[in-house]
Amino acid sequence: MPRWHKSTPRNVRLSQCVRASLLFVALVVTACSTRNNSPQPPPATPGIGPTACSATQEWCQGRCVDSITFVNDTNNCGRCGNHCSISETCRGGFCACAPGYETCMGRCVSGASFTSDSQNCGRCGNSCPVGQSCLGGSCRKL
Repeated sequence: MPRWHKSTPRNVRLSQCVRASLLFVALVVTACSTRNNSPQPPPATPGIGPTACSATQEWCQGRCVDSITFVNDTNNCGRCGNHCSISETCRGGFCACAPGYETCMGRCVSGASFTSDSQNCGRCGNSCPVGQSCLGGSCRKL
């Protein structure tokens, strides 16, 4: 039998050695790069919550809000969570009657209601006597 059948030729052995070496290098590179890409904790960032707000902000409903918005925000009028009623608007940080409404006995009343409201006929607090009704802002006998 020829000699090359009994042992592996040199060029085949060299090729196998190169492949094994390349495989080893690939494994080392992969292991090193995997170690560097492992999950890291997030970088230090400001906390979430009231301490995260700047000097001109307030913690409101889960986020930092510019305090200046409390001056005209109907949902946070004057302070966080202070909601104005449906007939009110926020002016200067206070709930006030919206346009078309007037303050009457501690609440906002539509100016149009003074034309037909027997408890506030023509103006706030002007009640019509018994037997009269408010028509056009004046008390009239039925």
